[in-house]
Amino acid sequence: MSSQVRAAVLSAEDSAPELVVLIGPQSPTGDAVRGVLAGWAQAELIRLCYWVSPQDRPAGVVGAWRLDVDGEQPVTLPDDFGRVAWGRCRVVLVQPLTPGHAGDEAVTSFAGTYARFLQRTVLPMGTPLTRVNLLVPTSDLEPASLAGGSDPHLQVPGWDLTLVVSPEERASTEHPNVLVREETNLVAHTALAAASAGGLWVGMDGGALDGLVPQSAPGEPLPRLMRSFVRVVQGGDVTGVLAEAVLRPGDGRWPVPTSERFDVAAAADPQAVIEDAVRHLDRIDDGALCYADPPLPLVPKRPRVGLAYVWALFKEFWLILLR
Repeated sequence: MSSQVRAAVLSAEDSAPELVVLIGPQSPTGDAVRGVLAGWAQAELIRLCYWVSPQDRPAGVVGAWRLDVDGEQPVTLPDDFGRVAWGRCRVVLVQPLTPGHAGDEAVTSFAGTYARFLQRTVLPMGTPLTRVNLLVPTSDLEPASLAGGSDPHLQVPGWDLTLVVSPEERASTEHPNVLVREETNLVAHTALAAASAGGLWVGMDGGALDGLVPQSAPGEPLPRLMRSFVRVVQGGDVTGVLAEAVLRPGDGRWPVPTSERFDVAAAADPQAVIEDAVRHLDRIDDGALCYADPPLPLVPKRPRVGLAYVWALFKEFWLILLR
């Protein structure tokens, strides 16, 4: 639960975290896409999310995978995300499409049912919910398949956004297209599109595509073409470097306590002292080192002997005599 809360807190600095549920096929391609997303989550490139595949479970209780800094963990929903006050919810139906597999009625039917269950039963009233149907075709897929010609359940009526990922693979807008092929790059291409449509990239505004929702009619889906380019810069272990730099002595040598020195003393358990210091230095919250204000120095006060003090002693002496 600690990693879940940590990832949820990191998902938004000044607003409530977003609950993102990715619904994908239970197939070798779907499992591979989930694995790529889990690796990105473990590397803290994307925020916490859940991966759900079609299943027949009563009362909306389903098995899922939580993707976070610990990788992929099997969990039960809605139990696992019930302890966080989510600000909004985004459900993304991820559909990788190839000539041999252009749509799956079981996936789209389950996605529609589960999204309704979340909205009507799980989410608090008034929680914004965005439903995204993400179609990721290969370059050799016939355009008629995307229009629902081969599968009438490919496009889901009533959902907020229908996004068709352009079947082109480029390093940037200036690079040539190397095509999207099932046997080479479909998995990575699908994972990239799912993370972008779900607003999962760390540092990305999660609602980048939510502004398109009012422009989409609630009836027939209005497909929109999507291209996604992501560049990530990842640094090293900042915490470890900082802790080592703070603990290292200036001259490279640790002071050795002697009988002539009174400013240092040998610790009973030096290893525990170092581990405790590193543990405190490791408290980094979203890049900011948390620390408490240093205590005020304790300066001994010298006793003052004046006329008031002498007069108090004189009165106490006469009181003793009168008794």
